[in-house]
Amino acid sequence: MTTLQPRPNYRQEPLNTSWQRSGGPLGVDLSDKEQKNYSIARAIQASLTSDWSDAGLEREASADIQKRIGRAPGPGGFFLPANLSMRAPYAVGASNTGGALVATNLLAGNFIEVLRAKSVLMSDLGPTMVTGLVGNADLPRRATAAQAYWLAENGAITESEGTFDKVQLRPKVVAALSNYSRLMLQQSTPDIEILIRADLAAILALAIDQAAFTGTGANNQPTGITNTSGVGSLAMGANGGAVTIDALLDLRGKLTNANVTATGGAYVINEKTYTALAKLKTTYGEYLFSPENGMPGPSGISVASIHNCKVVTTNLLPSNGTKGSGTNLSTAIFGRWEDLVVAQWGALEILPNPYGAGFNSGSVDVRAMQTIDIGVKHPESFAVVSDLITA
Repeated sequence: MTTLQPRPNYRQEPLNTSWQRSGGPLGVDLSDKEQKNYSIARAIQASLTSDWSDAGLEREASADIQKRIGRAPGPGGFFLPANLSMRAPYAVGASNTGGALVATNLLAGNFIEVLRAKSVLMSDLGPTMVTGLVGNADLPRRATAAQAYWLAENGAITESEGTFDKVQLRPKVVAALSNYSRLMLQQSTPDIEILIRADLAAILALAIDQAAFTGTGANNQPTGITNTSGVGSLAMGANGGAVTIDALLDLRGKLTNANVTATGGAYVINEKTYTALAKLKTTYGEYLFSPENGMPGPSGISVASIHNCKVVTTNLLPSNGTKGSGTNLSTAIFGRWEDLVVAQWGALEILPNPYGAGFNSGSVDVRAMQTIDIGVKHPESFAVVSDLITA
């Protein structure tokens, strides 16, 4: 197979507000020890009691973010650092619930989490992050270029001008409401802390990923890639078509044919498409891909490349599409992901409410809210196929 050569492409200067692993403007400079000591549960408990004497680290982190974004959290709430690790060390421990003869141990360290799709947008794809926004934001964009002309001797130059437009970014709120028992919040052990961190992080992260991929632009959602006007589209057939390497290369070609450099681009596919690719064989019956020559390792890990473009898997992409008589069709996206903009207004805000539905039992409602929008610098930087037959 001959590697396709990318074509020349427009160049773009990176935004000054590009995402950094430090969390950018919404991150807090925490040492490894402080990362381990930071407790969301302790901050929630302090918010409920208005007593931050045992939550100095958490209060200082929130105050640092507040100073930088220029506004306070909601009454009784706090800001969560964007670079807070969502993993914490597990400790061996159990709480005995008793019994006349046999004790029952609650093994918090072996908590069975709900099965979720994998969030890949921030960790694997590297979109452009624009943070610290307050008002509405527009990104100016050159839509068309001026034109050059060949002249006869003493010929006059024909005037031409480029045109401009803008990518509009408008705040949209994604939120989640969870309920935690009073005892869970009081027992701020590493086991309980990891459950709260993971829950709050996963709920909003998956919602943002989903919006970036397939957001409808309706019902208060951002407009995702699959619904952005001008994005490249590949049709497999009247009833869909089987997953092939040729099809994925055609998807990539939608970009290069529009003068978008595919170098550094990445495919996003669902697990059904992944499985179909992994089953492809040569004419000699050998698997076309293997862990040794580059196709996927474990589910959710960025696989090596198809023509030097990595593949990322997540079940956030649909696998239930219909077309003609075809059913259960899958969607795949190829893109230059730095041309996807994720804009943030403020920080992830946590607000506990002790007077919610669980008041009689002492449980606490915890609301998490994030204000974001999704924008595409150039629709030509992405291509979508939505009628892949994967089984």
